[in-house]
Amino acid sequence: MRVLMMAHPGTNSRDILLDVESGFRQAGHEVIRWELEPMHRLLSQVAQPQGRSVLAAGIGEIARSLVEANGIDFTIAMWANGLMLFGMSPGPSGTAPMSFFERTRIRHVLLWLDAPHWAQQGKMEPLFRSPVVAESRLFHVINNRGLAGEMRDVLGFGRVLARRYGVNPEVFKPWPGATPRHDIVFNLGPGDPAPTDTMVRALESDDPDLDAIRREAAAGARRRMGAAAAEAGGGDEPGMDALLDAWIGSQIESPGTPVLDRLAAAVAQDPGLAGAMRWLKKKPKAFVDIAECARSIERCRRAFTIAYLSKHFDCAVFGDDALEGWPHNAKRYGGVPYRELSKMYGMGRLALNTMRWQDDIGLNLKPFEITASGTACLCERRGGLEELFDIGTEIAAFGSPGEARRVAGELLASPEKLAAMAEAGRARTLRDHTWARWADDVCAFVSGEDGSA
Repeated sequence: MRVLMMAHPGTNSRDILLDVESGFRQAGHEVIRWELEPMHRLLSQVAQPQGRSVLAAGIGEIARSLVEANGIDFTIAMWANGLMLFGMSPGPSGTAPMSFFERTRIRHVLLWLDAPHWAQQGKMEPLFRSPVVAESRLFHVINNRGLAGEMRDVLGFGRVLARRYGVNPEVFKPWPGATPRHDIVFNLGPGDPAPTDTMVRALESDDPDLDAIRREAAAGARRRMGAAAAEAGGGDEPGMDALLDAWIGSQIESPGTPVLDRLAAAVAQDPGLAGAMRWLKKKPKAFVDIAECARSIERCRRAFTIAYLSKHFDCAVFGDDALEGWPHNAKRYGGVPYRELSKMYGMGRLALNTMRWQDDIGLNLKPFEITASGTACLCERRGGLEELFDIGTEIAAFGSPGEARRVAGELLASPEKLAAMAEAGRARTLRDHTWARWADDVCAFVSGEDGSA
């Protein structure tokens, strides 16, 4: 197929999109890249909204001509960059808004690198449950079925494909000359909470009880959930308190089950919660706010795990704002350019992946980057992991910091097993988890060949 890639300015997210572009080419598709930065710069120079609308319409006409002249099958951009660039116009009825893509009958893929409510500095929120996000020319792709379900059932999106991420094997591969210097390396990022006194004390335990920390955080999370429901006007909705109790209870007991599945089970057990559930599904902002409150009890997992492991192994971390405020013994390398991440992964006998659980299931990019780089991956157990890798052979998994320590210790004591896992993990990723495989699946999705049409 022939694809128009709308590339945004930036650093890591742009590099990821360019790897996606390489994936299309590696799969045999034709790609034309259109840089969005000049268009954004032009629009930023126009102060009046009416002037910006006129300019956006002109840019849209250029895009339409480019698509038609080059026989483009579909366009693609990360997040809502393409959607927001051209703005919305009244549809044929003169009332309901319509996107540029629906108006011009151009198929457009939105690659959601994270949930839509975080995108565009929250500017997507007014479009939730609007006709725009359900348009027939828009195709949404996100990495896990949990968020895909929320996008369809709560945010009102139309076509949504749950498809794991990929990796570009031309970028992520064993780095020439890289030799392990540390037992465990970890690519960190911003967003970890400051440690509480309870967390600091737990780091000194041989087998810390992270679930006790999560239960302690749950009380505050439940209060914030109630406040979010009340602010949205649902505080007095029959069954709301009981539904929120069930929600936070299921978050403690089964965080790796998609929240809509957990809430459906709660309603099946107590039909009196059905009205509150219907109300929540019609209030996407309230649902998102409440979900973030519930998931906040998981936010410490990433920093806690690496801080704990650093007390027992020779660990190194890289990435901006790594472990700020956390007591740890890890060597810090600071920020690393995207195209040198393989070098850093190669500095570890093991590379760790653990998340802040901003969603319930699915994997981020790191396990694919780590394995493609030729390093054995120690990954926190997440829903769907066993479908992507053979656990124990192609990847190592853990469910708690104490288990991570035990699994890491066993692997580090067996260089032969460690090397075999690194080799098997790389082979699996190169076979199944590349952006080229992703590109083929997305083309089938847009064409309706996956059965979604």
